[in-house]
Amino acid sequence: HTTWNAPGNGPHEVQHFNPVREPGCHNDETCYLANIPLGNGSAFSTADDMFLFLNDILHCNVIPSSCCELMQKPDFYDGDTIRSFGWDMSPACIPAGLSERTIYHTGWTGQSIFVDPMTGICGAVFTSRKGNWDEAKNGRKRIMEAIIKTASK
Repeated sequence: HTTWNAPGNGPHEVQHFNPVREPGCHNDETCYLANIPLGNGSAFSTADDMFLFLNDILHCNVIPSSCCELMQKPDFYDGDTIRSFGWDMSPACIPAGLSERTIYHTGWTGQSIFVDPMTGICGAVFTSRKGNWDEAKNGRKRIMEAIIKTASK
């Protein structure tokens, strides 16, 4: 169960401000004020549920196909940055073995998720990040590449 807490100092601040917050609690001012699910901010989930979500993006059994199409279609270009509705598609972070149509999210706190509609491969890497965000993001990409390479043998 995800809880959204009021902004401010205290034990429920996001980790990079106050690393003693309780697990499962996150301070996100926008989510707190909206009081409805927005699709931004933390994703608290189990691995099984995350794979159900990622597979549904591939097969559109629960998510309407019109929404899946929006998520899988690039609609923003700025230099090397490519985004679809809610997802990154920039080539720099697509793991080797996946196509240029891959959508992904490289989370702030240590999770990365990938969906490739061309190969049918989807995956999630859950870690706890400490230190440099770019270094951790690239490390999660390498983990995903190793999984893809092992699975294709």
